[in-house]
Amino acid sequence: MTELTKEEELSIKGTCMEFCPLEEVNMRTREKMVHVLEATDTGLKLIKCYNRSAADTNMANPHLLRPYPVLLKCIHYLMFEVSKRTDMKKWFVYDFIEDRLRSVRQDMTIQRLPPEQCVELLEPMIRFYVYYSYRLCECGPNEYDPVLNKKHLLECLKWFLSCCGTLDKTKEYSPLDNIALRIEQLDLSKQKLVIDRVLVESLYILSNLNDTHPLHRYLQLPESLRRKAISTMCHAYNSKQLSVPISTFKKWLMFGDDDEAFSACKHYGLSVNNNSVIFNKAAYKDVEMPPRRRNYSAKIIQFKLEDVLTYTL
Repeated sequence: MTELTKEEELSIKGTCMEFCPLEEVNMRTREKMVHVLEATDTGLKLIKCYNRSAADTNMANPHLLRPYPVLLKCIHYLMFEVSKRTDMKKWFVYDFIEDRLRSVRQDMTIQRLPPEQCVELLEPMIRFYVYYSYRLCECGPNEYDPVLNKKHLLECLKWFLSCCGTLDKTKEYSPLDNIALRIEQLDLSKQKLVIDRVLVESLYILSNLNDTHPLHRYLQLPESLRRKAISTMCHAYNSKQLSVPISTFKKWLMFGDDDEAFSACKHYGLSVNNNSVIFNKAAYKDVEMPPRRRNYSAKIIQFKLEDVLTYTL
């Protein structure tokens, strides 16, 4: 029997097996506070609202909290059912889903859900915020708040990546190891949610182009992020005749110099002919590379402090 951690012992286990606690259902029905998007062809389908904490409320009651399986099912319903409503404006649908997603995160926080469950719940939220940041970019300030959307996006991104950092330290579960398997098993007809840490890491960088922290974080990431990219290239560009210049390969994967790029090709089983990389999925070796060392040929290593202070492009 697996021994519980101290945090797991202190966590609260939700017992509400519906999208909305009965107490809230009765109250909102009685007070005529049912949202129009909660009225379906088969009757009312209420989803727990985001609750701003107050001194006279106890949100930690187990019967008010939804456990992980219910939260995942709720997210799936919001993303694949409610989001398809065409009888309402997109910003109106967004506003409703966004509130219910905040409620999901609230339940996650109060219950202190483990990181492997958090990443499953957070990634669809990240995709949701990214998608609507584009779809609603032309809406007026009374309909959509891009600043608030960005705030919630970054909140989910940082939480997701923090969980990944925790999981990287364990051997029991790694969302990164499961990426390829999950994508290969994705059945669009069944609309299954997937996890793609590489995508989330990339979104984190793109969402913070004016901040150096995401780039610094990228340099600390495990080599398996780059391994995933090379594996994808071997399948996408598989050919015995066609090749990609080593300079392009180096630029794509941000190698410090040609020697580092050649070393990666040799490690992963890629052939190099006339300074061009030949991608062959049959020859690819899916083996982790040793940790990256500092690139001593990088230009900044050759600079003095005064050079850095006066450097321009």
